[in-house]
Amino acid sequence: MKNDKKIYCWRFRIEDLEIYTASSNQGAIEAALSLEPGVEPLSYFQNRLPYDHLIEDIEKNESLVKAIESRLMNAPINITPSFDIQCTPFQMNVWKAVEQIPFGRTRTYGEVADFIGKKGGARAVGQAMNKNPLPIIFP
Repeated sequence: MKNDKKIYCWRFRIEDLEIYTASSNQGAIEAALSLEPGVEPLSYFQNRLPYDHLIEDIEKNESLVKAIESRLMNAPINITPSFDIQCTPFQMNVWKAVEQIPFGRTRTYGEVADFIGKKGGARAVGQAMNKNPLPIIFP
């Protein structure tokens, strides 16, 4: 069954890094990084989001692009984009906790699990991070 949800795609470059973004009218869906020379954003997302109507559009990705630029420049994110992510409440809790880790610092999956009140949940945190569609926002 075809999904007619409109997905707005964009590609931009910071130094040698190609960055692809996808957003809907509700918010950010995905961001991906590549060191390879870029393909057009619609082609990039065609296999990743095969059932959606893809449109190349910077405007719908503007807050996500600004957040990514800030994150990569070690600056605070002034405007947090809204999200349109398919995930469980646990995954979102993990990603929000990871987002709070100060730049340049690390935490183990066990420490993140403890922080969100899931002592002994390191493996579940790792699985949530594996599904992270916005690794620059939730590093």
